[in-house]
Amino acid sequence: MRTEQQLGRVHAAMTLLFVRMAEVTPPIHEELDSWIRVLQWLSDVVADLESNLTRSLQHNALQATAGQVQQ
Repeated sequence: MRTEQQLGRVHAAMTLLFVRMAEVTPPIHEELDSWIRVLQWLSDVVADLESNLTRSLQHNALQATAGQVQQ
């Protein structure tokens, strides 16, 4: 549960950063493009972490279920 909360906080921080960067006036297109690429990369990393966490939780649940069935 703690990892899920941390992932949620990272996602919220990334979203807030993206919104703040979009509010920059006048827009500095080159810098914004660079930050957008970084944010997209971070978003991919978070998605991978979420996917791995989900698979791990499912695997643990299946193992726990299998252990209960064997007993």
